[in-house]
Amino acid sequence: MSGFMWHVTPITVLVSAVAVIVLVFLGVLPALAALGGIVAGMGVGWLVGRVVVALANRAGDAR
Repeated sequence: MSGFMWHVTPITVLVSAVAVIVLVFLGVLPALAALGGIVAGMGVGWLVGRVVVALANRAGDAR
């Protein structure tokens, strides 16, 4: 019986470790996605700002 338990225990530890990793991942992924969304939004805002400034400069030059 003790031999059987010796085989089962590492598997149980492995399964629980994987479960913990998965749970941590599920907790971290939305945070990373939110952070990525904020960074992307800032990047898009910066690009739009640059385009608007460039267009305003062009319009100023044309006058």
